[in-house]
Amino acid sequence: MPDVPPPESCPDWEDLREKRLGERGGEVALEVRACEPDEEFRPGVPRVARRRIWIRPRGVVPDDPILHAAMFVYASDRTLLSTAGLPHGLVMGRTRNASLDHAVHLHRAERFDGWILYAAESPVAHGARGLTLGAMYSQAGVRIASVTQEGLIRVPTFTEAVEPGREP
Repeated sequence: MPDVPPPESCPDWEDLREKRLGERGGEVALEVRACEPDEEFRPGVPRVARRRIWIRPRGVVPDDPILHAAMFVYASDRTLLSTAGLPHGLVMGRTRNASLDHAVHLHRAERFDGWILYAAESPVAHGARGLTLGAMYSQAGVRIASVTQEGLIRVPTFTEAVEPGREP
């Protein structure tokens, strides 16, 4: 498990999003904390294709192992393609992304009751496509899941970026 600050000392992802984009994402199912928030605020500045976040359900997940597994799979789709865009100076919320494939390997039956560290890195992003590899860890450092995703990452054209009724 990577060495990261504890979740309680990391800022809330939605607060960072609001500061960066002027809007909240409205995530209701998951609470997300960013381990490296300072680097999130420099649009257009390339950085290492790595992101580490703490993530947990916002409510109580019923006592059903299938629902806990489903929550891990649901949570696995957070931040992967935006991680692939980091070396290119792309910022979450300013790109159009689409998953081409996504695989989750659950290594053990775990409950999703508390904080999980989700570490992702992208070995390659080229030609509007990015590949990201992820790992989920319990707070005790046990690897729970491995994730891969390849996706399309595009910067919107001027006409796509301008919404009707809004000035560019």
